[in-house]
Amino acid sequence: MFLPIRYRKNFLVLLLLSAGITLIAASISEAQPRVRLRIRQSEGIVRGTLRVIANEDRFARRRHKLSINRVAAGRLQTVRTFRTRKTLKSFKDYVPDRGIYSYEASLDGRVSDSVSILVDPTPDPVPTIALPNPGPVNFLVPIVAPLSECPTDFVTRHLACINSARTREGLAPYELHPALTAAARTHAILMAQTGVFEHGSWLQETLDFGFTGPHFSQNIWYYISDPCAAVDALLTSPGHRANLLNPTDRHVGIGCAIDANGKLWAAENMGS
Repeated sequence: MFLPIRYRKNFLVLLLLSAGITLIAASISEAQPRVRLRIRQSEGIVRGTLRVIANEDRFARRRHKLSINRVAAGRLQTVRTFRTRKTLKSFKDYVPDRGIYSYEASLDGRVSDSVSILVDPTPDPVPTIALPNPGPVNFLVPIVAPLSECPTDFVTRHLACINSARTREGLAPYELHPALTAAARTHAILMAQTGVFEHGSWLQETLDFGFTGPHFSQNIWYYISDPCAAVDALLTSPGHRANLLNPTDRHVGIGCAIDANGKLWAAENMGS
């Protein structure tokens, strides 16, 4: 192609700019490898997989440092470190204490993904204690001002949505248990009164109302006032989902309270 001399310089500049844009686009498309972390827990054992999202051939050209760390109470502890060319690894972590733990996946020193999970090791069977003055347990837990009651159909609707999810998984439906209901209601009232969102003394509350297990678990939430939306939200969390879909549990108690600002606080206690 023939161009007059006065246009040739501008044409070369355009070619160089075009090449530069192509190089920039190529560098953007070469995204950094990242890690997708998936975890689940059962009886205090956390199992997970680390999947590297990257071009497998390019990733395999050298060894990479792939780590999984556990964070609890502000302390970080390395669970497992791999020197690997593979894009898929699995790990296992034994957690002795019940609580919410965060797991971080890092690749070559960069944190790539993190997931939190409620870990609930199965407790030892609780022996039945003979009370010196045995008598009927009072399951009535009143709500006093400035707190107020939840809608009258909240518990029945929430239970129906839980059982719908259990049915889809081929599990037996939950039945409401008066002791678990009283314990869950007590805990919801306590959270609404104090504004503190925590499990705290939930297990002792459950034992105080006479439920002796042998298995216990609890989910709590706040501000989600729709009973079925609360179930959907809990099912997205591996730990809470495991509690709701535990195949050995048969009983549940559901409690909620509205605080002075009109916000809902709720708890559900499961057990077998």
